[in-house]
Amino acid sequence: MKRSRPANEVEDLHQLRRHLMLGPKFGESIDIPDWLPASFSAYRQSVLDADYPCYLGTMAEARGEMIYSYVDGPQHVHHVAETLTAFTDVSEAHVENRHALALFFRPEPDEQTHEYYERAFWTHLSYLREHDPAPWPADIPEDPEHHLWEFCFNGVPMFIFSASPSYKKRRSRNLGPSLILLFQPRSVFEGIEGDTRSGRATRSRIRSALERWNLMKPHPSLNAYGDPTNREWRQYFLPDTNDDVKGTCPLHALLRRGPRP
Repeated sequence: MKRSRPANEVEDLHQLRRHLMLGPKFGESIDIPDWLPASFSAYRQSVLDADYPCYLGTMAEARGEMIYSYVDGPQHVHHVAETLTAFTDVSEAHVENRHALALFFRPEPDEQTHEYYERAFWTHLSYLREHDPAPWPADIPEDPEHHLWEFCFNGVPMFIFSASPSYKKRRSRNLGPSLILLFQPRSVFEGIEGDTRSGRATRSRIRSALERWNLMKPHPSLNAYGDPTNREWRQYFLPDTNDDVKGTCPLHALLRRGPRP
């Protein structure tokens, strides 16, 4: 006898089907791998919690502004650049919707270290950089040690952060069994930039909520874009402690090794 799904699982699956993107394909015609519904439900359970610290993400999820995609193992990564291209085109055409993209990776069969997921994150980002269809924007510095640098793709500046099951203390970045990359175009933050009154209020609210949710102080690398002391890349994949993020940007170290197929 086939098990009927609980109402919340049915709602989650409906939401996933309606907002799924794979390359230029969008919507219910895309196949859903067997592991994705559980990963997606775990993600939604956290993000839709009223106490989840990133209330901007909660609002985007509740309003149906999120778009989702997935990578079904290493052999499936070839579509990611095409998917991000399609996503940025949609985002640029509908900036009023504040779209963001959550990219889910097939969960690992065995528990992996935090360093494993960190390497995977930067490797995936370097793959995207190598397969970027557009030139780097002229108004964004290419040096990640510049305070105005941020990751760009298809000409779109964006903030990226990662969630992974290896976060044990920083619970706000553990959104289930999958490695998840979240892409937020800079336009999402229009009106709440770091140097504005609303931006400062938003950041203060999120920091307080982070401390309650994580039971630890916000990481010292968390800062506002445009602040002369800020380095965006240090916020992308945080450690599971409040130790400093040291060294140089791993993305550029990987790119110096040359493109991969």
